[in-house]
Amino acid sequence: MYAVNLSDLSYAFRLYKAELLKMFTWEELRHPFLLECMVKPLRFDIKIIEVPTVWRARIEGESSNTFVRNFEYIKVGIKYRFCDPINFVKPSYRHYLKRRK
Repeated sequence: MYAVNLSDLSYAFRLYKAELLKMFTWEELRHPFLLECMVKPLRFDIKIIEVPTVWRARIEGESSNTFVRNFEYIKVGIKYRFCDPINFVKPSYRHYLKRRK
């Protein structure tokens, strides 16, 4: 849907420039917020570099993320893919994005 070469758009360990985080309005709660943090910058062709990681199965506790909650990711992915991206940029930063293009 986003045509990117990334293995996991919801992975939680990330680094961002502070200006990038201040630029966008944030709406999502819980786990879908992780996807929102990826797809909004992607809509403006902001380069994302993935660092390879090694995954291990959980050995303690259990996930609070239910199967039904996974559909929230789909909703978020579609929502931000097909809306006008300028709508989720704070007005004070819109001039910056116009200069980038």
